[in-house]
Amino acid sequence: MFTFTIYLLFFRSTILLIQLNIMKDDRGAKYINVDTGTLHGLDKAIELGLGSFNGVELISTPYIYNATRLFSKDQKGRIFLMMRHPIERAIST
Repeated sequence: MFTFTIYLLFFRSTILLIQLNIMKDDRGAKYINVDTGTLHGLDKAIELGLGSFNGVELISTPYIYNATRLFSKDQKGRIFLMMRHPIERAIST
């Protein structure tokens, strides 16, 4: 499933981002050089136009409402949610 998918990993860095780039790790997995796991990183992604960046198929962030600013009427986003059953979760802890 993820073999041909470009996805975002949480990339924590203090480097000043000027543009978005597709990076590749040792295993060949591709990701974008922006951290959508923090509000600051998400704001930077919005500023750099991540929502309209070609090649991005999945954006992962815990800030769903803030992430809506990545998209527009022309560049629409879709949301999906994966949840574990609450009873199974309670039993496993």
